[in-house]
Amino acid sequence: MAPFRWPSLKNDIALAKEVASKKPQTHQEWDELATILSEVFSSDSNRVELKGRGCRERLTRLIEKNEQDDKKSLKKSGTEEEYSELSQLLQDISTYRRDMEEYKAKTAKDKEQKKKKRGKIKKMGEEIRKKKAWKGCNDDDECTSNDDDYDSESTSTSGSKKGKVTRKRATRLSAVQMLEQKNERKADLKERELKLKSEELQLQKKKFEQEAAERKERLQLELEERRMFLQILKEKM
Repeated sequence: MAPFRWPSLKNDIALAKEVASKKPQTHQEWDELATILSEVFSSDSNRVELKGRGCRERLTRLIEKNEQDDKKSLKKSGTEEEYSELSQLLQDISTYRRDMEEYKAKTAKDKEQKKKKRGKIKKMGEEIRKKKAWKGCNDDDECTSNDDDYDSESTSTSGSKKGKVTRKRATRLSAVQMLEQKNERKADLKERELKLKSEELQLQKKKFEQEAAERKERLQLELEERRMFLQILKEKM
């Protein structure tokens, strides 16, 4: 079977519509798309067998030509309306892909920043706790070594000092907790912003899919009309 040469603009439009609708990512998804188009492009006298890789490469070339505004190479035979439809489809696909790449990159970057920030806060907390523990040991040793020499008044004074040390420790701990809570609130806010952005992209995707489904339905009707017309011509001949 000879390789398919994408002879007309209608073939490219059909490919772009399927990609806009299915949004294939994996090799299997591209192969499934190729199977659908093979049936659409085939006739009783000419069977077409497309491969997923070939469809993917064809779309890549079309997008590149569209971005370069290479009308002569992209237009082929067809009406101005068909060319405009193909150009818009390719632009929509490019925009969707770019938005998804930016969203994925931003999500990965935000996760990495959140991870680093949590690690930094954890490290700060550990350092403060170490300093607090070290100072607490020194205070306890001083109090213990002088305990036998102090009378009840000095014991009371020592207890007062311990109370001050305890309050200082509590203040340091509260500062660390406040810092952790502040950063957690920032992280939660960022997560909500990302979730909102994801929901917006999903709405755009749904709208895009609905439009793609409408275009696909129109294409199928056109192809069916074409087949019926060819069948009528054959019967007359």
